[in-house]
Amino acid sequence: MKKVLFYLLGTLVLILCSCSSGDSFLAQMGQTSLRNVWHSDCQYHTLTRNTIPEPTRLRLTYHEDTQSISGEYLDYRVNCAYTDAGMKIEVKDNGTILLNPWVETDNTANCICNVNIYFTIENITAQRFRLVLNQCTAVIMDEDGTTHEETWTDYDGFVSFKERNTILITPSGE
Repeated sequence: MKKVLFYLLGTLVLILCSCSSGDSFLAQMGQTSLRNVWHSDCQYHTLTRNTIPEPTRLRLTYHEDTQSISGEYLDYRVNCAYTDAGMKIEVKDNGTILLNPWVETDNTANCICNVNIYFTIENITAQRFRLVLNQCTAVIMDEDGTTHEETWTDYDGFVSFKERNTILITPSGE
């Protein structure tokens, strides 16, 4: 009987610890924000995407002392007539971080180029989290006239800074 009570008490403590750490993770992630967002000038002007030498990459460096991550979205392809570019962040209720690049343009040009987008994610205390990069949704019309939504991402997975402070992600489909 004592063993059963001890086992139940141990299980209850474990459950309470798991719940409280998850709740604090979500509360801390809710304060996460971006700052110092800027971009480079166009590089590698070309008429077709196949002649651009570098795939898009995301470099993230965790800074434990400031609880921040410096990010570099490298070689992001844009129309040469772009006027501004940056990064948006959204933290979902489950702690997932969505990073979506954005581009503004007043016009279009007959070429594409690469820009680097730099940013800092503040107030991020978790060293492991789920990251979704460049999530896009489109409405697709089928042959029979019906429509449906499709969503895709460049990257959807967990990142961890427990073993090293810098991570380089090369999104799929490049």
